[in-house]
Amino acid sequence: FVSVSTNGADYSAPRIHFTYHEVVTVTNLYPPQGPQQGRTLVSVEGTNFVQSASLKCRFATVVVDATFVTTSLVNCTAPAMPAGFATVQVSNNGVDYSNSTISYLYVQGVTVELLTPNAGPRMGGTTVAVHGTNLMPGSTCRFGELVASAATLASSEELRCVAPPQLAGRVAIEVTSNMQEFTR
Repeated sequence: FVSVSTNGADYSAPRIHFTYHEVVTVTNLYPPQGPQQGRTLVSVEGTNFVQSASLKCRFATVVVDATFVTTSLVNCTAPAMPAGFATVQVSNNGVDYSNSTISYLYVQGVTVELLTPNAGPRMGGTTVAVHGTNLMPGSTCRFGELVASAATLASSEELRCVAPPQLAGRVAIEVTSNMQEFTR
């Protein structure tokens, strides 16, 4: 309870409450990276999260609303930011933020320019070299709606993906580094 006094002796009746919380910590982010344009749903793991209208995430200096899942998990949508690292912190009250050193990596947009080969048997197994720009570790391909059987990064300009089995026909090949945003 919070009481107020103007003379140090007479206090108002306690009608307003102040709640103390444990210190918030951030321990992990998933995915740990996403595109500069933002809009990636980031699951933030940590401790002592509280369901509150003031629950917030801060990416560097940009504050966004957080959605409470459990006391150890909140979800936040990454805002747009330049390429590079942004420290992610969480606040239960919109004022006091975790003292986190966990960073989210903003990456430049991936482009796909060429596939070699651009066809293979429907039973899958063909290794396809995907040539493009800004490819990074952890990237994989999606053939239509199916994720590649395996993917290996050869360089920032080449990703080798093993085609999964698929019905005969044409499918789009898209690339992702976080399993949320895919090239188009």
